[in-house]
Amino acid sequence: MSGTAGIPDVHGGEDVNEPEARSARRGPPGRSGEASFTRVAFAAALGAFLLIGAIDAAYGPLLRPVTQRFAVSLPVAGTLISINFAGALTGMLCALASFRRATRLPIPVFTLSALCLGCLTIAAARTWPLLTAGVFLTGAGFGGTDFSLNQLVARTRARGRAARLTVLNAAFGAGAVGGPAAVSALSGRVLTVGFAVAAACAFAAAAGVLGISTAAPTGSGVAAPDAGADAGGQGVGGRSAGAADSGAADGAGADGGADGAGADGAGADGGADGAGADGGADGAARARRDRQRYAGSADGAARARPDRRRYARGADGAGRARRAARPRRWRYAGVAMVALAYLLYVGCESGVAGWIPAHLEAFRYSPRFAAVVASGFWGAMAVGRIVVVPVSRAVSAHRIVLAACPLLTLALALTTVRAIAPACYVMAGFAAAPIFPIGLDWIAAAFSGYRPGTSWALTGSFAGGVIGPTIVAGVVSVAGVHAVPVVLTAFAAATSAAFLAVRRRWPQALDGPGPPR
Repeated sequence: MSGTAGIPDVHGGEDVNEPEARSARRGPPGRSGEASFTRVAFAAALGAFLLIGAIDAAYGPLLRPVTQRFAVSLPVAGTLISINFAGALTGMLCALASFRRATRLPIPVFTLSALCLGCLTIAAARTWPLLTAGVFLTGAGFGGTDFSLNQLVARTRARGRAARLTVLNAAFGAGAVGGPAAVSALSGRVLTVGFAVAAACAFAAAAGVLGISTAAPTGSGVAAPDAGADAGGQGVGGRSAGAADSGAADGAGADGGADGAGADGAGADGGADGAGADGGADGAARARRDRQRYAGSADGAARARPDRRRYARGADGAGRARRAARPRRWRYAGVAMVALAYLLYVGCESGVAGWIPAHLEAFRYSPRFAAVVASGFWGAMAVGRIVVVPVSRAVSAHRIVLAACPLLTLALALTTVRAIAPACYVMAGFAAAPIFPIGLDWIAAAFSGYRPGTSWALTGSFAGGVIGPTIVAGVVSVAGVHAVPVVLTAFAAATSAAFLAVRRRWPQALDGPGPPR
């Protein structure tokens, strides 16, 4: 399966991707901080995502049973969705801190243990405060598991990483299909029997993910940057790494002789200075000196011409100097916009999943049919994430994300029409499918030397899970359930605008190539 490419089997079996399996058997992952999964560990990770997907999707259909069992209103019951994501944000922040302090700890084991304890608390709850405590603890386990496993898979080998991320998140969607179905089948018993079974599954997954290994970092922090990748924000669009490679290649040229090699070294220095603060006049002067030094050979003259063209542009050198002076601040602004985009997207997704049943019931559809539509939303998302895997090999990540966001907005806008609302909710699931995993691969590729890029994207996603349902519940308490599509459409439109701003304002910092082929 393409979703597990590059995952070595510690038991000596054959890996799914045989060339990478042979490389992995020679030792631990090669790059600092690179993660490796055994087959059992990746299967356990898929199982964990099936479980958290089912639990996350169950809260929407559970709102009515909760109002009946605990004697609370529908808006109050709806706060369980926000409580769940508040716990998820807490768990994610704890996992993030653990990654920064001890990268080789089995963090998913701890987060799945918290998930197990939270599910047991919900199963035993007989009062509203105990139920909310169980939901918060379950959310903490959910958030820590989601973050840690996404983070670890994003740190696997670049080849096939997009497929692995997509398959992992497709498992979340597949589990989410079963959540509403379990609520419909178990009815009131889902709060006891259903969550007790979920606790047992979480315990089994915690044992399975012990097979994840991480290469020791070269220094403190989450992981060391790739060589030459993080000096000034990847050289603003990869320029620094390219210049370094070019200088190394020219300096090592055998046909230039000893003097030619020295001249090339000066040329490399001149390139650096030309891109620096004094890039105009100083660069041109160095170009003239290099031309004179190269004049002794035809090969040297050929090398001098590109140097003259490169250094003589004072304005271009000054422009590059300004860009070089701002990479860190500029990169941080781009990461903040990415976090905002993920906040808006997950706020939209969690709002849709949580309020589909209540909105359709307000349209006088039966509760059972509304639960089926909620399952259809997640099922369409799972199918969409599987379908997008081959597409991601031919189409760049940012194009997929920027095409999916407007489709999601259109689908949610049409849910205001009663006759087609169920079909539009299912279509919304299909349209939303690639945004989270493909966007995450886009960020991971673009910030390959800056690991916190994906961390902040995931942080924004969990914050969106808290903010989105809270806003929807607040609007419903004032304007009624029929206002749900308006709020969700606004979230989707804002998501489209945020990702478009990322693409337009930070094209160099975030223009990752397509997913690895």
